[in-house]
Amino acid sequence: MDADPDAAIPWLATAYICGPSLHQAVAERGPPPPATVRRLVAGVAEALIGIHAAGLVHQDLKPSNVLPWTATAWA
Repeated sequence: MDADPDAAIPWLATAYICGPSLHQAVAERGPPPPATVRRLVAGVAEALIGIHAAGLVHQDLKPSNVLPWTATAWA
């Protein structure tokens, strides 16, 4: 991961993660169980804390941007 928030056009690069988004997973499998939702929300919150600590703001947080999401995530 790398970033340059002070560049003329600020940018952020992250590792490529192969797998369906949360949006795709819900469309294909339906809503996850409550325990999975709690883990997911905790992971998203942890990621946002790190992003904000770096002085960045994720301006497009939505289910299609939540990764990774594996077939075993519904377990």
